[in-house]
Amino acid sequence: MVEFFSGWRRKAGVVTLLMACIFMAGWLRSNVLQDNFAFYSGIHSDDALLSADNSLGWYRHSSPDSIVSPFMPYWRTWPFTEIDNVFHDPALSRSWRFCGFASAEFERQGIKVWIIPYWSIVIPLTLLAAYLLLSKPNKSTSKKITKPAATDTEGGVNHE
Repeated sequence: MVEFFSGWRRKAGVVTLLMACIFMAGWLRSNVLQDNFAFYSGIHSDDALLSADNSLGWYRHSSPDSIVSPFMPYWRTWPFTEIDNVFHDPALSRSWRFCGFASAEFERQGIKVWIIPYWSIVIPLTLLAAYLLLSKPNKSTSKKITKPAATDTEGGVNHE
């Protein structure tokens, strides 16, 4: 078993598979709960990472008129309902949307949103992990240096 993990590919494959499992757990959790991690990013701005509705969202709120809450950073979780789904808020004006990816903006509130679906992270990580774990390790191509065989010769004459 130790030989299986001797190369860098197998070790990287295990780490990649672990990352895929963590994102998969987040994907499953996003169907039941919304998670919001907000943090301070400037005197008039804050950022938040939101997980909901099979997607990850990055929110940037910047407004010269407002001052960020002193209770930063914070983590908040609440049950997921379609009514509370901020990814489908009617006040959101979408710049573009394709296969679950999106860029949007709450124009009046100075909030910009970038959305990426979990599948776009989990599937590539899983495929990369499978390749790293299942591919055959490369054979060493370095040539071994061998010493010539010792013979019993004196002055170049072989005595038999």
